[in-house]
Amino acid sequence: MELFGSRGAGSTSVRDVAAAAGVTLATVHHYFGTKQALLEHCAQHALRQLLALRDAVAEQVQADSTPAEAVVRAITTTCFRFGVEHRSETRFLLRLALFERDSPARQPLNESQRVFLDTASKLIAGFANREPDELRVPLQGLMFLLTRMAVTSESELTLISGSREKALQAFERYVGDVAVATLLAPETALRAETAKAVS
Repeated sequence: MELFGSRGAGSTSVRDVAAAAGVTLATVHHYFGTKQALLEHCAQHALRQLLALRDAVAEQVQADSTPAEAVVRAITTTCFRFGVEHRSETRFLLRLALFERDSPARQPLNESQRVFLDTASKLIAGFANREPDELRVPLQGLMFLLTRMAVTSESELTLISGSREKALQAFERYVGDVAVATLLAPETALRAETAKAVS
């Protein structure tokens, strides 16, 4: 997954995978068969990791008394931290989405993305004063922004803010601001900003 995520499937051979794993080429072929089957296995593994994230996000949305802005920020923070903690899976899925358009390994990702957009748009519409269809594009854009920021290299993080920790904190705040501005209806976001200013 690390090799496919950093180099891409086209630039990664089964021999490269075997060497990185410290096993023989025959071992990789025995357990996975072809490179395509290995790529598909990696995609299934990465998507299974997302199930835990889905459950965590669903719990945050269920909190009825929490203000909309707080819920959106909590969800965004949870997703961003997940991406950082699961950097290999996140980088792999991002590369799969961007560069492996014709790969059969993309099919589960496409289905997962459809389910995510369907589910998230309906959940968020319930407290964001928006129609679910209005939220699909902002959610897709936010997902790519979050993913790209989560896989930022150590050297890039240091360049941006002087240290990894400062950059990650700044990214977390920024994606929260973007999520509030793009997912909540303008009047909902304005009420949240007014409440914050008054307090």
